[in-house]
Amino acid sequence: MQGYKCSVVNDPRKAHLFNVPFSSRMLEYTLYVRNSHNRTNLRQILKEYSEKIAAKYPYWNRTGGADHFLVACHDWAPYETRHHMERCIKALCNDDVTGGFKIGRDVSLRETYVRSARNPLRHLGGKPPSQRQILSFYAGNVHGYLRPILIEHWKDKDPDMKIFGPMPPGVAIKMNYIQHMKRSK
Repeated sequence: MQGYKCSVVNDPRKAHLFNVPFSSRMLEYTLYVRNSHNRTNLRQILKEYSEKIAAKYPYWNRTGGADHFLVACHDWAPYETRHHMERCIKALCNDDVTGGFKIGRDVSLRETYVRSARNPLRHLGGKPPSQRQILSFYAGNVHGYLRPILIEHWKDKDPDMKIFGPMPPGVAIKMNYIQHMKRSK
């Protein structure tokens, strides 16, 4: 954002939005007790963080955080930001409405997983879309509101659509997720 001078102002009274620097993944790495299945401490730390922002910067208080936004590509972010950061605009890779995503306020981001830090472009590419055989591909756990509907309406209904829940072991052996993506339009 700093590279786009028209997007950044020095006078906070002229700002329309404020970024809340936040990393759900770093909270997990530094504070989560592995296999405890308890994320309450992550939520508490983030609550204290937002309270510290509110105490230090009066611009949080003018809207209760509604003119603030955060970006998080981690499944836990909706849970961690619920309640104390409820009014913030959330740019999330998890757009599950049952997890706190608010249609009309929040923004869905495409999740990107870099499989190889040494060669991040290794799994990209494939044939041009006109030469790809699959119209659409989806595979993943069936949770939330939209995924069961996607499975119900498209799984095994159209040969051009490869729709799975979790990848079946036989399919995963024949052709992995990356290969399916490369063959999809």
